[in-house]
Amino acid sequence: MAHLVQVGLGSGGMSVIDMLVRDLRISKVTLIEPDLLKPHNLPRHLLSSDNVGKSKLLSAVKWLKDRNANLEIVSIEAFLQDPDKQEQIHKAIKDANFGVCAVDNEEAKYQWCSLMRQHGIPWTLGEVLSGGIGGFVHTFVPGGPCYACACSYLKREGPKDSKDLEPDYSNPSGQVEEARIPASFASIQSIASLHALATLDLLDAKIVPSSFLLPLQKVEGIFSESLKKIVVNVSKNENCLFCCRSTEVVADVDDLLQKKLKELSGGLGL
Repeated sequence: MAHLVQVGLGSGGMSVIDMLVRDLRISKVTLIEPDLLKPHNLPRHLLSSDNVGKSKLLSAVKWLKDRNANLEIVSIEAFLQDPDKQEQIHKAIKDANFGVCAVDNEEAKYQWCSLMRQHGIPWTLGEVLSGGIGGFVHTFVPGGPCYACACSYLKREGPKDSKDLEPDYSNPSGQVEEARIPASFASIQSIASLHALATLDLLDAKIVPSSFLLPLQKVEGIFSESLKKIVVNVSKNENCLFCCRSTEVVADVDDLLQKKLKELSGGLGL
């Protein structure tokens, strides 16, 4: 029987875990989520209006128990980076067979990547593009390309503060308004289903690194057609700030960035 650890219970995360716990091979889940359910979450979330203002985590536990009464659930109501919860988070991850990342926050994604590498746990990540025009599903395995490698390969950059530029559909949580185009419930469910299938592949020991993009809409200048899977051949970046580090410690993103800037500047202070 398998133990799954997941961070994030937003609209996508809740849909993914709902699908996964219906597989009775998963006997235990650890869930990490700090937020309350807010009214604007409702159009895209499985949880109902009765849960508004309540903990997403506690509401999710009840939801999942109603669907799998024998499921063992460990709840960690905290931000992934919470220093007071690190011992509990590390213990849960160390005991897990595989992981799911369902957060939009980039800092949390990098933190999760480091934690998974440290404990040698395979994991998956689903990303719905702004506007619900499509989405990525990534599978990361020990020794393979990491999330930072994927970002480097995809050359992800947020849009500049200019209304003249095209929206950047790769950053739904971006600070610039054009990048925050809400996705529909149907779009989120579509990518969540693919994310769940990729995760179940890990349960079936199909442990290979992979990334793919599925356009859900035809968008001029972006996708020429919809529903045509695009395989993204992400390779391990030998200069990656994460992959080139020892897996014994969790990477401090700010520290790594400062060291890299110093290296590029020839050791001069910036």
